[in-house]
Amino acid sequence: MFRLWRQDEGQPRHLIDDSPPADGNSYEFLDQTAPAGRVEYWLQEMGSGGEGTWFGPATLAAAPFGTDPSLPDVLRLAPNRPNPFNPRTTFTYAIPSDGPVRLGIYDLRGRQVTVLVAADLPRGEYSVTWVGCAADGTEVSSGVYLARIETAAGVRSVKVALAR
Repeated sequence: MFRLWRQDEGQPRHLIDDSPPADGNSYEFLDQTAPAGRVEYWLQEMGSGGEGTWFGPATLAAAPFGTDPSLPDVLRLAPNRPNPFNPRTTFTYAIPSDGPVRLGIYDLRGRQVTVLVAADLPRGEYSVTWVGCAADGTEVSSGVYLARIETAAGVRSVKVALAR
């Protein structure tokens, strides 16, 4: 198991991800909350006895998006965190232009479970939390769902695993 830590300039190191690799072999993480300045990332490999081996730091400067580094230039729907989840998970998404946004949760048969976002939004980055409930407020069962975002810039989706 790995843990990913970030140390912002002049701040103590803090944990930003401890989810297992999706395929069991490779690890990928997109830091949606990275500050505009320089940051250091540390990877901690956890042993079976609870001890950790540290790797790093990897020092990175934030990459600009378009003409305004604080605004996205592509549609993104990041994998939810945590995943699998119980009882709640958070989705981070970025829209590259003003306009209607719809972010819904669907079962694997394509039936809509609930709508998390249905609004006209300005270009930017956002996050929304799902508490594992259908539109009527009832808890949905354990299983795999799809989160799907639709905007004028396109459609993106990610798999979501609820483990009650």
